[in-house]
Amino acid sequence: MVKNVKEIVALDILSVALIQSLVLLLFGLLLGIITLVVAYFKSELSWVVVLSNVVLAPIFYGVLGFVGGAITALFYNMFSSKVGGIKITLK
Repeated sequence: MVKNVKEIVALDILSVALIQSLVLLLFGLLLGIITLVVAYFKSELSWVVVLSNVVLAPIFYGVLGFVGGAITALFYNMFSSKVGGIKITLK
């Protein structure tokens, strides 16, 4: 028998939303940097579009991550009370 099995019964909605927001914000920043590199080699792209993408992509993905993380935690809390939470083994 496995010892120290614990069950995650609820998630703090704000903490999940913040972590998800930061992860997607970094992803948006990476997309912005990739856009800069592509724009450097492709002269057809307008610098206004490129710079707005560098600024707006992290903001957009950060907000989207916050909302998505909050919804995910809310659904997890609703479903884990009905069917049980995720079980983890601790050492």
